[in-house]
Amino acid sequence: MENKIYWLAFKVGDEYKLSPYRCESRQAALRHGMEHVLDRELVAVFSDDVTLTLDEMLDLAPVLPRPGSPIWRPE
Repeated sequence: MENKIYWLAFKVGDEYKLSPYRCESRQAALRHGMEHVLDRELVAVFSDDVTLTLDEMLDLAPVLPRPGSPIWRPE
C-alpha cells in the first residue's frame, strides 16, 4: 500500500494548527494523532487528495465531529 499525506488538525489552546503525517491509511493517521501526540487535541484528519486548501481545512476543523465521537463509529 502506498503512503499518502494526511493533514492532522489539532486544537492548541484557542488556535487550530495543521500537521502533515505520511502513512498508509486514515486509521493510521488517526491512531498517530490520538496516541502519539499527547500535548494537543486531535480534532480532524484530512487526506491530501481532498480538494481543500490548508485555510479551508482550518476553517472546517472546529465544526467537524471529533475523531472517535459516536457519529464516526459504525453501528
